[in-house]
Amino acid sequence: MKKNKKYYILMMYIFYADIRYNNPILTWRKAWLQIMKKKIQ
Repeated sequence: MKKNKKYYILMMYIFYADIRYNNPILTWRKAWLQIMKKKIQ
């Protein structure tokens, strides 16, 4: 559960940072895909 919470906080941080820089969903998706790839490996 701790790891999941860490990923969730990271995702929210990236998501809000993207909104601030006016590039929301694109960068968020890239980061999500990278994390999922790391989890699979």
